[in-house]
Amino acid sequence: MRSGAASAANKIRSTYRDLHPKKKRGDRYDGKRVDVDAIHYAMVHLYNNRTDAEVFINETFDVSKVLEYVERKNQEDPSFKTKPWHVFVQAVAKTVYERPMLNRFICGRRVYDRNKVIMGFMVKQEFEDGAEELMLMANARPEMVLDDMSHLILGDTRKLRKGEEESSATEKILNVYKNLPRSGQRAVIETVKWLDYHGVLPPDIIETQIHHATVLMSNLGSIKCDAPYHHLNNFGTNSIVCTVGEIHKAPLYDENGEAHVTDVVDFGLTLDERIADGFYFAKSVKVLRYILEHPEVLDQPLSEPLGIEF
Repeated sequence: MRSGAASAANKIRSTYRDLHPKKKRGDRYDGKRVDVDAIHYAMVHLYNNRTDAEVFINETFDVSKVLEYVERKNQEDPSFKTKPWHVFVQAVAKTVYERPMLNRFICGRRVYDRNKVIMGFMVKQEFEDGAEELMLMANARPEMVLDDMSHLILGDTRKLRKGEEESSATEKILNVYKNLPRSGQRAVIETVKWLDYHGVLPPDIIETQIHHATVLMSNLGSIKCDAPYHHLNNFGTNSIVCTVGEIHKAPLYDENGEAHVTDVVDFGLTLDERIADGFYFAKSVKVLRYILEHPEVLDQPLSEPLGIEF
């Protein structure tokens, strides 16, 4: 019995160590410092600001399989409605797990691997001019499948819109900030930026601030809009912004050069080129395309490898 209990305890400790690796010198709460090649290290110093190192990729994806997949899931479980948006979020998260350098960020002129895969969104309380916008951070955990992500997004969105969610640390600071004189506002912002630069920003702010997400996604299709370019932000650690347009019909060409009208959606991807090179980004787009053409892989845990060589 004792040996069995000891074995179980060792397994628990081992799992904990895997999930919470020991912090080393130079690490942050939200990331581990990594060494990079000389070229990318120089780029960190040559391009001090994230907005200096933006690259933009606009891609059109065939989503006919996604729509068929969503329809099947909703027929199987009419009590819960899966939406194409949930598939897009899960597909991007799956791409990050498959291509881990996408989860890197630069802050304080250092390169880090983020500890979690975080999907960030802005949620409008009502589809009206002047309606308040609220921040939503979804932790895409390794074991999550599409249904988990769907319930997480819908549940958190409903709480935010109904005002059931307790104000986050970021929102509390902003509510104080907006009532300060200009000199006080500037002092607050500069203090937060200084803390972030040196890696000592409080975890409560990091975990509730969309500019610290792995990918900041915007569902512009929900307002019948296309997928435009969206800038990165010099504050925070967010290295990827993804805009998703409205699903529409358009001709796509097959390998024989013949055009076929199908359901497509446009993605606008803005990336910090300092986290990886163009080859890595191009291959990552191929991974995302494969996932959208084979959405059934989203029924597998996010951390489960696709097992496909691209």
